[in-house]
Amino acid sequence: MIEEAERLNLSAEMSRATVSDIDAWETAARSWADLNQPFRQAYALMQAGSAAVNAGKRARGAGHFRRGAELAQSIGARLLCNQIETLAAKARIDLRGEKEGSLPKAPLGLTDREFEVLRLVAAGQSNRQIADNLFISSKTASVHVSNILSKLAVPSRGAAAAMAHRLRMVDPV
Repeated sequence: MIEEAERLNLSAEMSRATVSDIDAWETAARSWADLNQPFRQAYALMQAGSAAVNAGKRARGAGHFRRGAELAQSIGARLLCNQIETLAAKARIDLRGEKEGSLPKAPLGLTDREFEVLRLVAAGQSNRQIADNLFISSKTASVHVSNILSKLAVPSRGAAAAMAHRLRMVDPV
């Protein structure tokens, strides 16, 4: 039984360059679930999520990322959970899902992406660093920063960061 799960995992690893890798990773995840191997199941779900997002199937990928993160968290696999969170964030997938009655993530009229950028500005990052972290161009980061300054009616990045900290919109550094 474990040999079959290992074979499915290896097959999924080898199919990364093909369209069928989503199915291969889903099959591997089910196999690990049947063997009660949550770490390996979470890893396979992470890979299935990545494959789905790369194939343009965001909803399917989000489901895999959420389930994988939930499993990794439940067994205390913090590094795997962080990796899943990072991949989901790059794909702009909220792992918490949409909760009824929840407050909007981005306050003061900012878009979710602008709020992400504001958090990085408040952490002292340059446009280049923001671009690298969010996998966008420096010019796009610059446009986001300009929009943030305008929406918050502040004259500088420092003033925007100070406002974000004062209003507790970001975690303290």
